[in-house]
Amino acid sequence: MPNMIDAVDIEAKWSDFTLRWGSVKSAVMSALSKIFSKESEWNLTPEQRHMYATESFMNFRLIARLCATPSPYTLGLSDLAQGEDELYANLAEIGQFVFVSFSTPPPDFIFANLDQLMQPDFPFEGFDALRDAELVSELSGSVANTTGAVVYRKSTKQLVVSFGGTTNRYDLYAVRCAYPRRRTCGVHCGFWKMYEGCQKHVFDVVKKALENYDVQEVVSLGHSLGGALAYLFALDALSGEFPLPSGVGMMVATFGCPRVGDAALSEYWQDLVRTHQAENGVDSVKEFQVKTLNDGVPSLPPVSWGYRHLTRKPLYLHHGRLFHIPESECEHGAFTIAQDAFDPTRTAMHPKGGHNYYIGKDAEKIVGFVVDRVKNRGFVMQLFTASSCLTLLCYFWLSLPPRFTGTPMPAIVSFAAGHGFSPLLLVVIVPRLVPAKYVSTTLGAHKALEQVGSTAFQTLAGVALDISKKKPTELNGAQTGDKRDIQYLLNAFLFLNVLQLAGVIGLGRMQRKQREAASQRASALLADLQSESIEEEEQRISEPPQTKEAKDGESWQPTDENDPAGDCSRGRSCCRATTSNAEEQPLLREPSRIPSYTGDTRYLVSPLAPRSHSRSSSSVRLLRSKSVVRRGEMFAALSAVLIAFAWVLFLVTAYFKLRSKEERDSAGVSSTIFI
Repeated sequence: MPNMIDAVDIEAKWSDFTLRWGSVKSAVMSALSKIFSKESEWNLTPEQRHMYATESFMNFRLIARLCATPSPYTLGLSDLAQGEDELYANLAEIGQFVFVSFSTPPPDFIFANLDQLMQPDFPFEGFDALRDAELVSELSGSVANTTGAVVYRKSTKQLVVSFGGTTNRYDLYAVRCAYPRRRTCGVHCGFWKMYEGCQKHVFDVVKKALENYDVQEVVSLGHSLGGALAYLFALDALSGEFPLPSGVGMMVATFGCPRVGDAALSEYWQDLVRTHQAENGVDSVKEFQVKTLNDGVPSLPPVSWGYRHLTRKPLYLHHGRLFHIPESECEHGAFTIAQDAFDPTRTAMHPKGGHNYYIGKDAEKIVGFVVDRVKNRGFVMQLFTASSCLTLLCYFWLSLPPRFTGTPMPAIVSFAAGHGFSPLLLVVIVPRLVPAKYVSTTLGAHKALEQVGSTAFQTLAGVALDISKKKPTELNGAQTGDKRDIQYLLNAFLFLNVLQLAGVIGLGRMQRKQREAASQRASALLADLQSESIEEEEQRISEPPQTKEAKDGESWQPTDENDPAGDCSRGRSCCRATTSNAEEQPLLREPSRIPSYTGDTRYLVSPLAPRSHSRSSSSVRLLRSKSVVRRGEMFAALSAVLIAFAWVLFLVTAYFKLRSKEERDSAGVSSTIFI
């Protein structure tokens, strides 16, 4: 009898294992099929192929395929949002202010040049909601360069608090900590630190705006990381940390928002919403969290790590239609749409979806507006020089006698402006230097070296001041000694900044000489080839002449109307397969290879001031010689040594300087006994 029971038990377990393995296998095969699916399945138009071929920002589609859990529920006509067309129009209108919160271009630049930027083919074309809006203030945070803007809408009497988002994966590392307002709840530690860094500024600006404007509703708005910050601000508003005036409603609208906290924080948010609506009416709190096709950010951090979305009724955007996701499916990130829910009259502007495509808008087009204008020759070196001069001016001002300067504010402003170039420099430089698959590694290495410099210099400065304090001084001269030591330190920083500026100027001269040498070699090579290509020249002359714009931009007209590069001014390599791996090529080409003023852009924006054509615009490829490779290896090794040095320096300093006096004394006694 026991053997029979064991046999039945084993058979049941085997059956259960078979079912589980079958589900796992089907899920893995489904994920693999999604990962390796071909673009032909999307039925893209030539313009859409060109748009996707020229993407340079991360859209988290691969993360969506790997991390977004597919829902077994099929969204149909019954799940369409109530008043879908009106809701879509309202969200599209309020979503325009998301793009104002980006630091590229800055909000004040946008509103100062709004008429120009809203013209046809410019990045803010169709942003009609901005016309009657007034910029109240820009927002900035002390952590991770958090950006944002506060805007007042006169027609709707809304105060829009828009938080800037992210297009990279480095803000999505998930470490949970206790939510300070309610210790039983968990919140994403990184998001909370970023919010803390801008919280006081946000409170001050919003409070002043509520006093100066006729506000009926406060809109907390954000895309990506900005959505997480928008929810944290809304939590403060509803919990009473930042109480709203009586009669002022609250709207939360987020696009591609990651998970902010755990289930306890989600329940706390739901309680706050229910309480506020019970006291002030159902319309006193409105909540719209929008996910879209192939956006992996709403699936991060994963549910398996204990994270949950705050909302229980998110919206799903698919090919221009908004669906209400059932509460039981709110944590899923991928949905199947019923065939009868598709509207054949609607054209999908962004059929592949992605993190930067919401409510018919392209975030890359906005940021790319600035990037397109900085592809001219030498602009990066000009930014480097300007940044170095501004930081040099800061330390020069601080090193002057206080009785002469009177205030440190010019130095602070100069330092802040100098370091404000860093995000723009990263956007412009990194895609030019490395292939696509190494962009994330390069950004990580840059951040590591940046921290190395800060850690090493701050530690050495602190040690130097500590040592100077231990020198015997006169009884009444301690304060004078401290001032003298600080003056020495400022002079040292001034000297280092002078060396930095000299290095930047030297690099600029070396780069210019390298390009001139490459152009000379190319000219000599072309001269040799010209004498050997008479037949090709005769054939070229017999062909219809090209326009100057076509020659400069290497434009071409395909013979096949279905060719994916129909109107592409970048040439065939942009929109169709080449003999080289696309991941092995830099995302942005060198200015010397393809000038920016030749119309080589996905943003359809002509340059503000084209440069002179005095220099040849022929394509020149800068080959890397063995000496260049060796120099790169040497600097890579030097960078690794500097990282190790910073760690050792910090740990040794902490061991000898940050311990208590009792610990140091006991360590000294122990070492004496050992000796």
